[in-house]
Amino acid sequence: MLIEQKQKRKDKTESPQFPAAQYFQIHFSHLQTQLENTSRSLAELQGQVTELNNRLANILDVQQSDSHK
Repeated sequence: MLIEQKQKRKDKTESPQFPAAQYFQIHFSHLQTQLENTSRSLAELQGQVTELNNRLANILDVQQSDSHK
């Protein structure tokens, strides 16, 4: 009985300095979700920039062909 009490006190006083593994799992899961969302948004933005570049190129081509007439 005395040994059990000492062990319980020892367990309480020697608490880990770092958060539990579950904390890191939740944290990294959140970071992974954020990274996936950011990657998806970046891909959408790259598509929009490509589309705008193509439209601009077409407008410039039309203007150049009109100026040569």
